[in-house]
Amino acid sequence: MLCHTLNEHQTEDGLSVVWRGPARLGECPLWHPKEQVLYWLDCIAPELHRLDAAGQHKKWTMPALIGSIAPHEPRGLIAAIGVGFAFITIEEEAGEEVARVEMQVEVGAGVRLNDGKCDRQGRFWAGTVAADFKSPDGVLYRLDKDKKVAEMRHNIIVSNGLGNYSFLIVIYRM
Repeated sequence: MLCHTLNEHQTEDGLSVVWRGPARLGECPLWHPKEQVLYWLDCIAPELHRLDAAGQHKKWTMPALIGSIAPHEPRGLIAAIGVGFAFITIEEEAGEEVARVEMQVEVGAGVRLNDGKCDRQGRFWAGTVAADFKSPDGVLYRLDKDKKVAEMRHNIIVSNGLGNYSFLIVIYRM
């Protein structure tokens, strides 16, 4: 067949659109294997979004700009929020789902956490970015399982696009 008819949820190339909605800066799509849901961020809003297999969409406002998320054991998410790392759990309260944000460690002032990923040892790596996106004031951090933070690299302008492979974290410095 040379041509096909698109339904309202398909694009020209046959991809399916699972949710249509506004986002100021949509980032960090994450399939959560245990919860069987898709999470993503609107970093600027700042909001955490979740879509389940039935197409039910929920969103929660975060306390500060949010840069990245990853699955957290035993449940929920770990996040780079504002100037610190946080654990986020979704809980039922009075018949409504509420996002609990528990700040763990703050990393510095004048910058905010941006992109982050977990490595195979379960450590969460995230870097900072200065407000002007020009100053080399950024640091790449590693949050260990015991909640200790290690500064891994300094003089970074923007930490973005950390690569995650099953055997290592790849950091490109440009």
